[in-house]
Amino acid sequence: DVHRPVVRGDPFSREVVLDRASQGWLHAMHTRFFLYPLHTSRLFLLTPTLECALYLILVRLMSRDYADAVHLAHACHLDTPFSPEQKWVFEQLGRTLPDMHPDAHAARLHLSLALMYSPNATPWEVHRELDAYLAKLPHVSSACSLSPDEELDLMRHCKSGTARIRNRLAFLRAARAAQKH
Repeated sequence: DVHRPVVRGDPFSREVVLDRASQGWLHAMHTRFFLYPLHTSRLFLLTPTLECALYLILVRLMSRDYADAVHLAHACHLDTPFSPEQKWVFEQLGRTLPDMHPDAHAARLHLSLALMYSPNATPWEVHRELDAYLAKLPHVSSACSLSPDEELDLMRHCKSGTARIRNRLAFLRAARAAQKH
C-alpha cells in the first residue's frame, strides 16, 4: 500500500510511505514488487505491464508529480475488464481523492479518458472531478490540462452535469461552431 502521511505544517507534502508488509498487496498481487526497466536514454522508466503503469501512476500522484502521472495515463488506454491485480492497484488511486490540487483533478480525468470505453469503474465520480477541474481551470498546468476535445468526451460520459459543466459545454460548442465558419 502507498499513502501520503499528514505532515503538520506542510499541507502539500510530497512524502510517500510504502507499506511493504501490506496484507492487501500480499493478498491481491502475485509478486511482492515491480521491477521497472530503465530506458536506454536513462531518462524514464518503462512499464512492462498495465499494473506496473497503474502503480507508477499511483506513486506519481501520491508524490504530487502530476505531469508524469498524466504522461503515464496516456499509455493506459483499455477497453477490457481489469485483471484482479490491475483492479486492486487501480482502486488504490482512490487514496488520491483528498488531493484537491488542480493538476490532481486533471490527472484523474486523464485516467478516466483512458478507461472510458472499458467496463472498469473509477473510484471517483467523473462529473465531480470535471466540475472541480473547471473551477480551477486557470490554475491547471499546461502539462496536465485537457484539450477541448478531451473535455467534450468527458462531458458526454458524465452521469450528471453541474451548471459549470453545462456552461463549459455551451462555450466549447460555440467555439467549435465559430471555427467552422
